[in-house]
Amino acid sequence: MRIISDSIVARQVQPVDFSFLSNADTDIVIGVEKMLRTMCGFSNERVPIILSGVLVDMTSKPSLSGNEESTYRITEGRILSGGHIVDFEAIDVVKPTYSYDSLLESVRWMKRQSLVSPSPVRNANGDLNVQCHWNMDSWTHQSKTTKPSSKAEGGIWVLSDMYRLQTMATLDSVYGLQERIEKLESKIG
Repeated sequence: MRIISDSIVARQVQPVDFSFLSNADTDIVIGVEKMLRTMCGFSNERVPIILSGVLVDMTSKPSLSGNEESTYRITEGRILSGGHIVDFEAIDVVKPTYSYDSLLESVRWMKRQSLVSPSPVRNANGDLNVQCHWNMDSWTHQSKTTKPSSKAEGGIWVLSDMYRLQTMATLDSVYGLQERIEKLESKIG
């Protein structure tokens, strides 16, 4: 998610020209986030919400020695956190050495903000020193030897500690289910 922030100092394009669009976008995302938290019963406002993806994908294939080799990855997705929608890039992971099954419990995630082009922009004197264009992305790290824990005060979350939106039924899926029930009932009766 890209953001144009307002700046106190004058710059080549005045902040009031475009930063209001980023502010409006953020306000909309905050409203949707509050609505989702209320509808889904997500009580802790600090815990990020996985909107899509971020699932464990295991691929197994035979090796030359005849054994089966497995590779693990966590799929791409989107995470809603603090009024920002952040893309989660797919990552390759290794099965940890400690004793539990879920790979989502081994990966920590943190939202971060980084400077992007066209910043820096020129100030009133023509110097390139005004920072006002930002990108919200994320940082991930897998702990392979010890089970990590979330640190809410630092904004670091273990993927398994995050809330996850469940897939909602669509009208087509409900209609398809109704058709299957009718077919089964006609065979029984």
